[in-house]
Amino acid sequence: MRLTGNEKSKRSTAAGEKPTGPLVYIGPNLERGRLRQYTVFRDGIPKHLAPLIESRPEISRLLVPAAELSTAIQRAGTAGTVEYRAFAALKGGSKS
Repeated sequence: MRLTGNEKSKRSTAAGEKPTGPLVYIGPNLERGRLRQYTVFRDGIPKHLAPLIESRPEISRLLVPAAELSTAIQRAGTAGTVEYRAFAALKGGSKS
């Protein structure tokens, strides 16, 4: 079975491997501008965001490789996907 580039990166991300390259946060703005939608992280996630990500695990589901940005945004707008549920939880303020 051959995997496309998208399927390969989804599989490696799902397997727990860290994605390479820049990451983009596609969730809603949080904590009075502490984390803003479409922020690009080129050298990993800054340490000062660790407590926020730890308290809101949905954030990690919305940090996507820049190469997958278009697909991830589409998934965040599609009801029932992991990205959609994570976005809704953060926007509504609920924790999952």
